Amino acid sequence: MASQPIPPRAGRPAPEEMRSSVSPALRAGLQRWLGDWLVGNADAQGRAVLVAIGLDLDFEGRTDWAFGEILSHADQGDDELLDAVHVTLGVLASGPTTLRAPPHLEVARLLAVGRSAWSATEEGLVHRADPTAQAAFELATSIPGSVSTELTEAWEKAHARQSKPGDAWDHAIKAVEAVLIPIVLPPTQIKPNLGHVLGQLRQLRGQTELWTLGVRGQSRDNSIQPLVSMLTLLWPDPNRHGSPNPEPPATPEEGRVMANLATTIVQWARDGLITRR
Repeated sequence: MASQPIPPRAGRPAPEEMRSSVSPALRAGLQRWLGDWLVGNADAQGRAVLVAIGLDLDFEGRTDWAFGEILSHADQGDDELLDAVHVTLGVLASGPTTLRAPPHLEVARLLAVGRSAWSATEEGLVHRADPTAQAAFELATSIPGSVSTELTEAWEKAHARQSKPGDAWDHAIKAVEAVLIPIVLPPTQIKPNLGHVLGQLRQLRGQTELWTLGVRGQSRDNSIQPLVSMLTLLWPDPNRHGSPNPEPPATPEEGRVMANLATTIVQWARDGLITRR
């Protein structure tokens, strides 16, 4: 589970929003952490070599020079420093021994205190999610099955250090299809997809919608339209293969939005809020 931001103390102003940049103090803390794990005995030097390889650094010479090359790389900018921390966490997680204190906890604390947009897990850095969104995701994926598997893929690809927003969007659609198709479509539907779901949800009997949402809405009529609007944001995927009108790739922000949308829709479906009249 991603670490949560530190709440403001009573009587103090609310903290500023999370930032993607690294302050000088946070930089110093992260560099010290790198030194703790990559400098010293032979094991630390071996880890430093693996991190240098993971960062694709071009260095020659003795293995005990690896940490100096890593620091030089990290000095180039905030992304380079965060990449060094990310790769180091991965190297530590893949090590042959179980460490007494999980290394990512100190990184998570440093990043939280520094109001960073990034947090730390055992495997590496992830984009920090709003605590409410994180809790909603964990609830929505608490039931094993294809829905949770696809939603987890969407979430992880959206929040990874090297995010894949197009893949996140694709898995978000698959998660929503997995949960809505059994509810909305007849079992005879050939090759069902989210487009078919939208078609069913838009149907009317006279002027009356055939489907209701268990949220009253502004008009107090339990209209299904809020769900339809959310689904039209998800569908169709602009990155799908064979599109006659190619679009720009999905942005990281879009990937996270789609993962959040899918989380909400999955939970609505599991709570029984999507029903036919």
